[in-house]
Amino acid sequence: MNIISDVFKLNVKRTQHTNDENINMRILAALGIIFVVAGHLDLQIFNVFGLFPYYSFHVYIFLFISGYFLKERDEKDITGYITRKIRNLLVPYFAWNFFYGLMSTALNTQGITIGGTVSPYNLFIAPFLGGHQFMLNFPSWFIPALFVTEIINIFVRKIAFGILRGLKKEYVEILLFAGYTILGIMTVWLAIGGHVWGHYKDIGRIFIMFFGIQFGRIYKLFVEGRLKDSALFNVLSLAVILVIQFLLTRFCGGLAFSTVWVTGFANGPIIPFITVMTGILFWLFVSRLLSLVGEAFPLNRILAYLGRNTFNVMMHHIFVLFIINSIYFMLSKKTDMIRGFDTIMYSTDAVYVYCYAGQFLSRLADLILMVLIPCMPFYFLFHRNKEGSKG
Repeated sequence: MNIISDVFKLNVKRTQHTNDENINMRILAALGIIFVVAGHLDLQIFNVFGLFPYYSFHVYIFLFISGYFLKERDEKDITGYITRKIRNLLVPYFAWNFFYGLMSTALNTQGITIGGTVSPYNLFIAPFLGGHQFMLNFPSWFIPALFVTEIINIFVRKIAFGILRGLKKEYVEILLFAGYTILGIMTVWLAIGGHVWGHYKDIGRIFIMFFGIQFGRIYKLFVEGRLKDSALFNVLSLAVILVIQFLLTRFCGGLAFSTVWVTGFANGPIIPFITVMTGILFWLFVSRLLSLVGEAFPLNRILAYLGRNTFNVMMHHIFVLFIINSIYFMLSKKTDMIRGFDTIMYSTDAVYVYCYAGQFLSRLADLILMVLIPCMPFYFLFHRNKEGSKG
């Protein structure tokens, strides 16, 4: 089969699924977590010449995947669904949160004030109110937020399909997408006006996250299975995405925004949801292109493995950065190899990056270590991520 033709035919089953595993979505998840780590390092090598800033879509990749794998049986067995989510998300999250709480408390006694100290509030309440309590694991704020979003969403779906049971299911899905989009736009509009502050942000971030989950449903139901088996059609679709993104980049005042803090909306309440869609659709195309090379290709296998372990990377990559910085700190005290290391920044900033070999090479090396080390077998023993291709 002609590989060039395969690239642009989005419904070639052989390239999407291998042994009941959706390789496309595995690779998309891997790309998403790489963007998260690169964003924390301010390493802008994957933003496609500035067209796709990470913070304009990357968090929503995981919401999109969650919605993509949502099944009808989940709505019929809500108790089982909640139980699985608690087991796969909250139990490992709170176990590691306790670990990082103990570490942060110990570091505070040594003058390293990156995060807070152990307390009932920081252990059990703060994770749902921003999730930055201990900082060494601050990217994992997303896990409790994802849990809350998924649980509320499953109840909303149950109610919606019950009330609208006379309508075709596809119409209910469209209504849910429209409702979540309107809710998100209204939340962003209020945030721009300064009305989403304090604990309103805890509600606001959930309101704008619903859109990502339902976008995954819409893509699976109405896009993936119905795209024309035409290379030309899909080339034109990709071209439209790139043109839209070019125009947004050219005429908007910065596309990045903060989901966790519900801030940074420089272009009104609608543009953020457009960039979420264009960003995800573009990288879906890239993930499909990568999946075509087959499992025998090393990069494909690495990305698929990474896609199975996004929980670990989300939870631990800042801690890996802290270990790297600690090594630099000790070397700076005992040798002349490390010059210009900022001890104050090391002690107070969780995302301080010391550039030993120049800005680009140092950050690239950090990125590789921060992505790969959490996937090592030691971490795999503690938590095997079961959220993934089988939903």
